[in-house]
Amino acid sequence: MTHNILESLFSGKARLAVLRRLYEAPEGLTGREAARLAGFSHQQAHNELRQLAALGIVTVQRAGAALLFRLNGKNWLAGFLEMAFKKEKEWLGSLLKDASTGLPACVTSLVLYGSAATGALRPGSDIDLLAIVARAADKKTALAYFAERSSLILERYNLPLSPLVLTGAEYSAKYRQNDDFARDVLKRGLVVKGKLLTELL
Repeated sequence: MTHNILESLFSGKARLAVLRRLYEAPEGLTGREAARLAGFSHQQAHNELRQLAALGIVTVQRAGAALLFRLNGKNWLAGFLEMAFKKEKEWLGSLLKDASTGLPACVTSLVLYGSAATGALRPGSDIDLLAIVARAADKKTALAYFAERSSLILERYNLPLSPLVLTGAEYSAKYRQNDDFARDVLKRGLVVKGKLLTELL
């Protein structure tokens, strides 16, 4: 019985992403908020939330015209998930600390993006990092730093670093041109060190 419940709990990328976003928002999320944060359609997120509520892992409360979803802290599976997500966050935090220790001063902002930032990291995934530097001449210094840190990260975590180095002006220009990458990093990226990307716009 427990085996079947766990299979249902971890039965797909969308479900795990929704659960992770609920864990990060103890105050609760509407279906639309959960969908936006998890990166899935409103219908798909709503289906997952409905099934999780049926399992007792998620509670549902009406908030005005919307429904508010929360992890059910009294449910043993929710407690198991909270412990797992906490350990996951600590592990990722340790990796990012190792990846940014001794970061050159020319890097004004370091942002995690991609699968590691959205909770969709898989074996074989890269750790995608965007490094913002002030001048084009600083790119070489930043890339040399990441080349040196990559071997450490690969040895400790079995995950390769995939750095992208842009000047602040380059990133700002991409954003103004409605570049999908620039906008997605701003929306879903996690600042590891330095300035928020909004300060560059």
